[in-house]
Amino acid sequence: MKNFLTVLLASTISVSAAYATKIKGKVLDGQTGEAIAGATVFLEQRGLSTKTQLDGSFEFKGLSAGVDRVHIKHIAYAVLTKEIEIQKENTPQIIFQLTSTEQTLMEVTIKGRRNGGDDDPSARRLEKNASQIMNVVSARAIEISPDITVANVVQRVSGVSIERNSNGEGQYAILRGMDKRYNTTLVNGVKVPSPDNKYRYVPLDLFPSDMLERLEVYKSLTPNMEADAIGGLVNMVMKSAPTKLFLQANLATGYSQRYFNRDFGSFSTNGTSAKSPYELNGKG
Repeated sequence: MKNFLTVLLASTISVSAAYATKIKGKVLDGQTGEAIAGATVFLEQRGLSTKTQLDGSFEFKGLSAGVDRVHIKHIAYAVLTKEIEIQKENTPQIIFQLTSTEQTLMEVTIKGRRNGGDDDPSARRLEKNASQIMNVVSARAIEISPDITVANVVQRVSGVSIERNSNGEGQYAILRGMDKRYNTTLVNGVKVPSPDNKYRYVPLDLFPSDMLERLEVYKSLTPNMEADAIGGLVNMVMKSAPTKLFLQANLATGYSQRYFNRDFGSFSTNGTSAKSPYELNGKG
């Protein structure tokens, strides 16, 4: 009985293999007769699909005999739907001819925005590809810092210190230890005039840090830079104007543990002593 089942199974597989067939075909342009590469050929009932080769040919293997509906699609041609008969063997090659559709392309607009250092990896990439010594502070680093003005941001760059005003706030950048009169300030690569009628250096506390996309600090000169930037150059690259309504708010808070669980409505003098430590403890 076991041998009989083995022979029966082998016979069934042989019969199925004998009835498995394949079909070949080509997809051509209906007007010029040229081969169409990249067209999608889909057999509806069997759920099989393939792409045409460079010569427009395609092939399906392991099919059973019967009738199926073929859909052929290409972006430049109209969809072709046709019923074909798949024979048990020696199915003749099928030729499909597609009709082109007239599509006039009026205009192509490509817009892109280069990541110009608004995050730390981009800032490090700008420093790496720069032709001179420079440091970049990204918008992301400025966002997470407590600095409100550009003067406070620039002090976080190595080799840069700031000169403070009478209120203790940062005002002028000191690059490589040289005085502020040897530095130049740019906004988007354009030199900024000084608001002072006597001195040409620009106070950096006039610019809020939220407006920066990145802050570039150049510590060496190149021929395309201003000749008066002997000490260095600070370039403030501003953010682009938003294309739609944009609202942003920052909220911060803090606390000190020393002020918790204390009564500020009264003052106790119990811990105050009218005598000095010498009077209390003596000579010893």
